[in-house]
Amino acid sequence: MRNIVLSYGGLRVMSADLDISISENPNFRFYVVPEQGGSVLTAGEQDSDDKRFQAKQEVQPLGYSPQA
Repeated sequence: MRNIVLSYGGLRVMSADLDISISENPNFRFYVVPEQGGSVLTAGEQDSDDKRFQAKQEVQPLGYSPQA
């Protein structure tokens, strides 16, 4: 992996430029506190072969309860 960028609600919350070997399935820890429901956490990655990957996950704040 060459770099990774994590965004929440369109704002960057973490990024890393990597120049060391890491595992094929690495584990990164970071903390973000969601302020509102329905926002999306996006992870974008570029590997050492210049291939790009992206994943998205909807995130809800702790204790979030949608209005019925």
